[in-house]
Amino acid sequence: MRAISWVSRHTAADADTLWVIEGAASYGAILTGIVAAHGYPVAEAPRMNAKNRRGVGKSDAMHTFRIAAAARPLLVKELRRPRL
Repeated sequence: MRAISWVSRHTAADADTLWVIEGAASYGAILTGIVAAHGYPVAEAPRMNAKNRRGVGKSDAMHTFRIAAAARPLLVKELRRPRL
């Protein structure tokens, strides 16, 4: 899988690299399972404040940035872990 190869190259194959996946327990479940099978820890992306997004366009890059911004201030133990 290209995503796992990319992360592996950019993290020196550090298996402690946390993947934060939107929809990890639903539409992202297949990706979550594959990532976990490769030994990486996985967490569900936190919900973003819809009020702050109203009237703002959407792109994959912008959405990814917003997910990262929502997850970054949280402690690892505050992130939800999906059942695998």
